[in-house]
Amino acid sequence: MRFKAAFASLIVLGLAILLYAQRAQETYQDLVQECESTDQVIRRTCERYLKGFVDAIFVSGEALTYSGLAKSREICVPDGATVEQVRRIIISHASKFPQLLHFPARFNVRDALLDAFPCG
Repeated sequence: MRFKAAFASLIVLGLAILLYAQRAQETYQDLVQECESTDQVIRRTCERYLKGFVDAIFVSGEALTYSGLAKSREICVPDGATVEQVRRIIISHASKFPQLLHFPARFNVRDALLDAFPCG
């Protein structure tokens, strides 16, 4: 059991470091501007970030529940959900909460996904 917990912790830590290092300084406004862009290259940057974020949530949730460190996952993005759906959720969330635009994107993306796809 200790091995599983340590392994899960390492996975979660590694994913968090990768996400943090890549986009740590980006504000929610920066991300939303990328997601709303009509330039496909810029918009793809948004989509890659969101896909990575969703993948990290899934893997870390699985690792934490498997290891017993969490009873259940917090965010349950359904199978078949598309990056386009997630992109629209982020844009909608940002328009509902403009007071959050200056905060780091990672916190707001998490909150938007939690609102849209809570487990249970």
